[in-house]
Formats: sequence, structure tokens, C-alpha cells
Amino acid sequence: MHGHDASHWLYQGDKSVNRPADLGYYIGYEICKAYYDHARDKRTAVHDIINITDADAFLGASGYTGNMSSRRGQ
Repeated sequence: MHGHDASHWLYQGDKSVNRPADLGYYIGYEICKAYYDHARDKRTAVHDIINITDADAFLGASGYTGNMSSRRGQ
């Protein structure tokens, strides 16, 4: 998130080996989904998602933890 080399996260298409391609898009989706799901005002949530200016603050406000252990076995 704070680095400058996105080559292992984005724009990989079929060049990715032994891992999903473009994983950054999926993680971004999950963070935005968490933000939207936690928001009381969905309309404002969409506005906030489209107009993100502070990625750290947005991530914190999303409630997304990245903890995949709750999804195991699904």
C-alpha cells in the first residue's frame, strides 16, 4: 500500500505464476465492500469510495482486517 512497485499486485494478467493475477484489484474490492457494508448512509459511502483521498484513513474506516481465517472451509 505504501510502496511504489505494484508489479506483483496489479497489471499482471497472464504473467502471474503460482498466485492469482491482479490480486490488488480483489483486495481493493474487499476493502470497499467492507466500507460500504459498515456504512449507515450507503449513498455517502459510494461517494466516499469514488473520492478516496487518504488510503490509510479509508482502510481504517472500512473495518477490513484482511483476516481470511473466518472464510476457511467455505
